[in-house]
Amino acid sequence: MKRANRCRDAGDWSWRDDYQVALAVASLLEGAGANVVGPVGWAEEALSLVEDASAQIDAAILDVDLHGQKSYAVAAALARRKNQLAPDLLSRVR
Repeated sequence: MKRANRCRDAGDWSWRDDYQVALAVASLLEGAGANVVGPVGWAEEALSLVEDASAQIDAAILDVDLHGQKSYAVAAALARRKNQLAPDLLSRVR
């Protein structure tokens, strides 16, 4: 049960172009208490969600191929976002 509690406040994202698989993954995450945004099937849409500063993103599930487009730019944006947030989080811990 502790795992479900950890997921409760997490903003988890699921991006898949296979909609049925994406819905199943989202359902499993929600069952564990996560707040799921998505699924999103297009790289441009996923990128705009990642770049939304108000969005809480704690985890992401990416399909490498989204309707023929690679999701590498989305992964890079998630990494940049993590690096931007990390110093702020570290300053609060100290």
